[in-house]
Amino acid sequence: MSSITAWTTALLVTFSYPIYAHSTPEVYPWSGEQTVLATESWLRLQREGQAASAHPQTMTLAEQEKIMARWLDSYQHPLPDFFEQDIGGSLSR
Repeated sequence: MSSITAWTTALLVTFSYPIYAHSTPEVYPWSGEQTVLATESWLRLQREGQAASAHPQTMTLAEQEKIMARWLDSYQHPLPDFFEQDIGGSLSR
């Protein structure tokens, strides 16, 4: 399995859990055991490469260098003490 596919699967599993954990039971009526089984299924897919692409994705050295430069550049800007809450506008129903 390519490292990109592995990372994508890991991120999916990692970031989908908080959505489930903070949802109401009416939206996700799973028991704890069902959650464990679903997580184990995702991890098995990742470990065994069952959902891996037949076309591995690769990066050139130039692409890798640009990614690293962008990541290192992100440390040049200090993190704000807080984020603007209203800067993105409002959401109406």
